[in-house]
Amino acid sequence: MVAYIEEEIHYAAHAMKRTLMTGYADGYLIIFLEKPHESGQENQINFLDLIERRLGNLLPEVVLSWGIGDHAEGFKGFSSSFQHAKAALEIGRMKKGPGHRMDYRDTRADRLLLQLAKTEGMKDIILSTIQPLVEYDQQRQMDLIGTFSAYNHYQGNVSQTARALNLHRQSLLYRLRKIESLTGLSLVDPDDLFLLELCVRTYRIRATESNDA
Repeated sequence: MVAYIEEEIHYAAHAMKRTLMTGYADGYLIIFLEKPHESGQENQINFLDLIERRLGNLLPEVVLSWGIGDHAEGFKGFSSSFQHAKAALEIGRMKKGPGHRMDYRDTRADRLLLQLAKTEGMKDIILSTIQPLVEYDQQRQMDLIGTFSAYNHYQGNVSQTARALNLHRQSLLYRLRKIESLTGLSLVDPDDLFLLELCVRTYRIRATESNDA
C-alpha cells in the first residue's frame, strides 16, 4: 500500500515538474518536495490536491492525514522540516481528527499552549481546574470537557450547542451548571471563560503529547 501511494506521489511531482525525495519510517511517509523560489504555500497545496484527487478515485477507503513543515535551508534543514511537519500532523489529528491537513505555520497558538503546559505553575492551574471535570467524566461518561468546548465554540449559544451535541436543552443546561459547580467558575464571566478555555486546550495538548511519547 505504501509503495503504491509513493508511486502516486512521484507521479504528482513529475506532473508539477518538481524534484522529490520520499522515505518511510516509524509509520510516517516522509516527503521532501522542491520549492521553487517564486512559489509560496500554493506549491504544497496544489501538490497535495493532485495526490488526493488521484488516490480518492483509486483508493477511496484510504484516509490520509498530512503535516506540512516549513522550508529550511541546508542539510540540517531536512531534520528541522520533518520535525515541524510531524508536530503539525499530531496537532492536526488532535484538533481535526484524521483525514485533514495542518501547516506548521498555523500551529503557533497550539505550540504556545504546549510551552505553557510544561511550566510548573501552569501545570498546577490546569490540574486544579480540569481534574474535577476529568474525574466526573470518567465516572459518569458525560464528556463535560467536550460540552464546554462546544458551548464556547458557539459563543454561549445554548440552542446551537444543544443541536451540535444532539442534546435536549435541559440536558445541556444541566451539564453547564455541573461544569460551574465542579470548577467554581462562572460561564458568564469573561475571565472565568478565558481561564477554563485556556486550561481545556492546554490539557488536551498535554494529553496528546503524552500519548505520542
